[in-house]
Amino acid sequence: MYQFKEFDELMEDMLARVPDAYDKRQGSMIWNALAPVAAELSNAYIALEWMADQANPYTASREGLLVLAINRGLEPEPASAAIYRGQFNISVPAGMRFSRGDLTFQALEAGTGPLVACEQTGTRGNSSLGDIWPVDHLTGLESAKLVELVTPGEEEEDTEAFRTRYLLDLEAQSFGGNIADYRQRVNLIPGVGGVKVTPIWDGPGTVKLTVLSSDLTAPSEELVATIQETVDPLPAGQGYGLAPVGHTVTVEAVEELTINVSMSLTYESGYSWSDVSPEIEEAVEQYFRDLSSIWQNEQQLVVRVTQIESRVLGVIGVLDVSNTKMNGSSANLALQAQQIPALGVISNA
Repeated sequence: MYQFKEFDELMEDMLARVPDAYDKRQGSMIWNALAPVAAELSNAYIALEWMADQANPYTASREGLLVLAINRGLEPEPASAAIYRGQFNISVPAGMRFSRGDLTFQALEAGTGPLVACEQTGTRGNSSLGDIWPVDHLTGLESAKLVELVTPGEEEEDTEAFRTRYLLDLEAQSFGGNIADYRQRVNLIPGVGGVKVTPIWDGPGTVKLTVLSSDLTAPSEELVATIQETVDPLPAGQGYGLAPVGHTVTVEAVEELTINVSMSLTYESGYSWSDVSPEIEEAVEQYFRDLSSIWQNEQQLVVRVTQIESRVLGVIGVLDVSNTKMNGSSANLALQAQQIPALGVISNA
């Protein structure tokens, strides 16, 4: 490794090589002759430091990380579009376009309940349940709705998430059919936000994949079916999907455990339950989402009373909180390995 040197240090080193018999003071002929060289060398040291950073996966910029990842066949996951189940009073043709606000949608198939894809990628299309309007006229069309989010849209994988995946790939030493390989490949399927792999769950050669949607909820039946078809389509175990020959894979959705929360609140002056309840609900839901985001890497999730109370105390208008219970119990709630929390009713006891 090199030792980084700045302009002043370079000047000092070069001037030290000039005999003291000559005038080396700032502004002298010798000093003025060496200063541009020191400036250029200083820039060279800066470039060397930048190159060293780009060669290190922990410090590389996005562009540098992409170059490093090419050697392992990795690239950031592209942005994907939200896919909905539509509901129409008549059969609509495949390719028909609709709009809702500043978003547009296209029917992927013909029928009264076809899959409908948002034409804009990313998470912006994930909150579009409800009425949509045809871009082109269709005789007899009176009702057009998006009734179910089948596959959530995702943003392009950000730099730090891609860096983490690259580092995990370096450490995992994955090969076809092991747990690391299943996790890596299934997580790349659009709409998947996490997966737990259970090997030999129903005898030799069987693998169970429990999957989480990218919006941190239980995936739809259609998404589960898509994952199943991608990983191990029928006839099972023949190696026609991602799974190797001899592996019979079963894909299941993560289970959402409904948790009802009650608590006793002391309010700041001028506040009541009706004032603070929406923010409290959002705070607790965010805590549950935070737990779901780490579900893939945890043996089991534990929903903690202290964490709920801490989030609630951060709500403006709440002075104190006590007697917090989940599903009637004041104890922490340990979920099963294949469960994530889902908020039910939240109340002020």
